[in-house]
Amino acid sequence: MTETEKTITENINTKEKRTDYKSIIYIIAAGLLWSTMSIFTRRFTAMGFTEFEIMSTRAYISAILLLIYNLLRNRDGLKLKRIIDLKYFAAAGLVGIIFFSWAYMKSINLSSTSVAATLLYTAPAIVMIFSVIFFGEKFTGRKLLVLLMTFIGCLLVTGLLEDGGNVSAAGILFGLGAGFGYAMYTVFTAFAIKKYNSTTITFFTFLISSVFLMPFSISVITKIFENGMLMFSVIFALVTTVLPFTLYTNGLAKVEASKASLMAAVEPVSAALIGIFLFNESASIMKIAGIALVAVSVTMAGRE
Repeated sequence: MTETEKTITENINTKEKRTDYKSIIYIIAAGLLWSTMSIFTRRFTAMGFTEFEIMSTRAYISAILLLIYNLLRNRDGLKLKRIIDLKYFAAAGLVGIIFFSWAYMKSINLSSTSVAATLLYTAPAIVMIFSVIFFGEKFTGRKLLVLLMTFIGCLLVTGLLEDGGNVSAAGILFGLGAGFGYAMYTVFTAFAIKKYNSTTITFFTFLISSVFLMPFSISVITKIFENGMLMFSVIFALVTTVLPFTLYTNGLAKVEASKASLMAAVEPVSAALIGIFLFNESASIMKIAGIALVAVSVTMAGRE
């Protein structure tokens, strides 16, 4: 660990993070925005986009939008304080965005959406472990209770207990990998937020992601213009990426990483409600109980 990283860790250890309701609202809003992903992906899929092309569209346009914003409002946000700081953004982009998305899609294909979504929310537990090790956060009985409530709630919301899912060892492995990748975005950006603002972090994270997704660029650009989906793609990137990642990263400045990961669990709840009201998906007693359980756990996490 470098001297700078030691200083960052010491600052996190010594700084008591008081309850900051604006930051809590940012994190919950990020989860709600992420939950709208299905609205957009259904349209992209109907137009013949593959999963990686959808992911690439999201990354390319988000990087462009964030570049424009920083050029107009935050030019200092395009400057690195040290070139070595790229490691934070590279790790967040490659592990927290690309690896997470790939593992999540593989888990869905090898098992089911319910299995993948449930395993994804092992992320708060992973974040909690890393936060204790690197950030000196306290592991309390209340946090453990909230963690268990969140996971059980997500289990109920996804419907895994009702349909049993199509479980395979490979699907479980990739699902856990997705949870790890999802958690690592929180961990890496928790380091970076001590030196850079949220728009800078989000910009460099998606810029690096875009570079590694360049092999899909020609097919993505062709399909966007052939299907007249430029404006739709811009809205997709803004709603599911630029705004939520910026809000979530901003919230990490004043909320413990472990708490932030727990509060973002409103995402599957909101996604379930979207499915019920927009796509006529079933609303079972267990799903409603799961929504209520996650809502209570998020409230408890915010009040700790």
